[in-house]
Amino acid sequence: MTGREAEIWAYKVVKASELANSVNGKVSRRPRPDKSKREDIVVRLLAEGFVSQVQDYFVNVNVYVPYNSEINEEDGARVDQLATIAFDSLEENIISSENVLIKLDKQTILDLSDIGHTLITNRLLIRKI
Repeated sequence: MTGREAEIWAYKVVKASELANSVNGKVSRRPRPDKSKREDIVVRLLAEGFVSQVQDYFVNVNVYVPYNSEINEEDGARVDQLATIAFDSLEENIISSENVLIKLDKQTILDLSDIGHTLITNRLLIRKI
Protein backbone atom coordinates (compact mmCIF):
# COMPACT_ATOMS: atom_id res chain seq x y z
CA MET A 1 0.00 0.00 0.00
CA THR A 2 1.27 3.47 -0.87
CA GLY A 3 0.57 6.74 0.91
CA ARG A 4 -1.73 7.77 -1.93
CA GLU A 5 -3.68 4.52 -1.56
CA ALA A 6 -3.96 5.10 2.20
CA GLU A 7 -5.37 8.59 1.58
CA ILE A 8 -7.87 7.19 -0.94
CA TRP A 9 -9.03 4.51 1.52
CA ALA A 10 -9.50 7.13 4.24
CA TYR A 11 -11.41 9.36 1.80
CA LYS A 12 -13.73 6.48 0.85
CA VAL A 13 -14.45 5.68 4.50
CA VAL A 14 -15.17 9.35 5.28
CA LYS A 15 -17.29 9.86 2.15
CA ALA A 16 -19.49 6.86 3.07
CA SER A 17 -19.79 7.84 6.75
CA GLU A 18 -22.43 9.57 8.82
CA LEU A 19 -19.89 12.40 9.22
CA ALA A 20 -20.01 13.23 5.50
CA ASN A 21 -23.81 13.21 5.63
CA SER A 22 -23.78 15.54 8.65
CA VAL A 23 -21.89 18.51 7.17
CA ASN A 24 -23.29 21.11 4.79
CA GLY A 25 -20.09 21.53 2.76
CA LYS A 26 -17.77 19.39 0.67
CA VAL A 27 -15.69 16.30 1.40
CA SER A 28 -12.43 16.61 -0.52
CA ARG A 29 -8.88 15.35 -0.89
CA ARG A 30 -7.87 18.78 -2.14
CA PRO A 31 -7.26 21.98 -0.17
CA ARG A 32 -10.36 23.61 1.23
CA PRO A 33 -12.00 26.22 -1.00
CA ASP A 34 -10.83 29.75 -0.16
CA LYS A 35 -13.23 31.73 2.03
CA SER A 36 -15.64 28.82 2.43
CA LYS A 37 -18.37 29.53 4.96
CA ARG A 38 -19.55 25.91 5.05
CA GLU A 39 -18.74 22.84 7.13
CA ASP A 40 -16.10 21.22 4.94
CA ILE A 41 -14.06 18.04 5.38
CA VAL A 42 -10.54 17.74 3.96
CA VAL A 43 -8.75 14.36 3.88
CA ARG A 44 -4.96 14.56 3.46
CA LEU A 45 -1.99 12.23 3.87
CA LEU A 46 0.00 13.38 6.88
CA ALA A 47 2.92 10.99 7.25
CA GLU A 48 4.10 7.46 6.87
CA GLY A 49 6.27 5.38 9.11
CA PHE A 50 7.44 1.89 9.82
CA VAL A 51 6.73 0.03 13.02
CA SER A 52 8.76 -3.20 12.96
CA GLN A 53 7.63 -4.93 9.73
CA VAL A 54 4.36 -3.01 9.47
CA GLN A 55 4.00 0.04 7.26
CA ASP A 56 1.73 2.67 8.79
CA TYR A 57 0.27 5.79 7.24
CA PHE A 58 -1.33 8.72 8.99
CA VAL A 59 -4.08 10.69 7.32
CA ASN A 60 -5.73 13.81 8.72
CA VAL A 61 -9.45 14.27 8.42
CA ASN A 62 -10.04 17.96 9.09
CA VAL A 63 -13.58 19.14 9.77
CA TYR A 64 -14.06 22.91 9.51
CA VAL A 65 -16.96 24.34 11.52
CA PRO A 66 -17.82 28.03 10.96
CA TYR A 67 -18.38 30.30 13.93
CA ASN A 68 -21.92 31.23 14.87
CA SER A 69 -22.34 34.24 12.57
CA GLU A 70 -24.73 36.07 14.92
CA ILE A 71 -22.15 36.37 17.71
CA ASN A 72 -18.90 35.66 15.80
CA GLU A 73 -17.89 32.93 18.24
CA GLU A 74 -17.45 29.17 18.19
CA ASP A 75 -20.66 27.23 17.76
CA GLY A 76 -19.83 24.95 20.69
CA ALA A 77 -22.89 22.73 20.40
CA ARG A 78 -22.24 22.09 16.69
CA VAL A 79 -18.53 21.45 17.28
CA ASP A 80 -19.37 18.93 20.02
CA GLN A 81 -21.96 17.25 17.79
CA LEU A 82 -19.59 16.89 14.81
CA ALA A 83 -16.67 15.81 17.03
CA THR A 84 -18.83 13.00 18.44
CA ILE A 85 -20.02 11.95 14.98
CA ALA A 86 -16.42 12.00 13.71
CA PHE A 87 -15.26 9.89 16.64
CA ASP A 88 -18.04 7.35 16.15
CA SER A 89 -17.57 7.23 12.36
CA LEU A 90 -13.78 6.98 12.38
CA GLU A 91 -13.04 5.05 15.59
CA GLU A 92 -12.29 1.81 13.73
CA ASN A 93 -13.02 0.61 10.20
CA ILE A 94 -11.79 -2.56 8.56
CA ILE A 95 -11.91 -2.93 4.81
CA SER A 96 -11.81 -6.71 4.75
CA SER A 97 -11.62 -7.05 0.96
CA GLU A 98 -8.29 -5.17 1.06
CA ASN A 99 -7.13 -6.17 4.56
CA VAL A 100 -6.89 -2.53 5.60
CA LEU A 101 -7.43 -1.17 9.11
CA ILE A 102 -8.38 2.50 9.49
CA LYS A 103 -8.40 3.62 13.11
CA LEU A 104 -8.80 6.98 14.84
CA ASP A 105 -5.45 7.74 16.50
CA LYS A 106 -6.13 11.20 17.91
CA GLN A 107 -8.80 13.91 17.82
CA THR A 108 -7.99 17.54 18.56
CA ILE A 109 -10.17 20.65 18.45
CA LEU A 110 -8.46 23.92 17.46
CA ASP A 111 -9.67 27.52 17.26
CA LEU A 112 -8.98 29.18 13.90
CA SER A 113 -10.10 32.66 14.92
CA ASP A 114 -8.30 34.28 11.98
CA ILE A 115 -10.81 32.66 9.59
CA GLY A 116 -13.75 32.40 12.01
CA HIS A 117 -13.82 28.62 12.21
CA THR A 118 -13.18 25.80 14.61
CA LEU A 119 -11.15 22.86 13.30
CA ILE A 120 -11.78 19.29 14.42
CA THR A 121 -8.69 17.39 13.35
CA ASN A 122 -8.86 13.61 13.33
CA ARG A 123 -5.60 11.73 12.80
CA LEU A 124 -6.19 8.28 11.34
CA LEU A 125 -3.81 5.36 11.43
CA ILE A 126 -3.98 3.26 8.27
CA ARG A 127 -2.38 -0.16 8.25
CA LYS A 128 -2.40 -3.18 5.98
CA ILE A 129 -3.42 -6.16 8.15
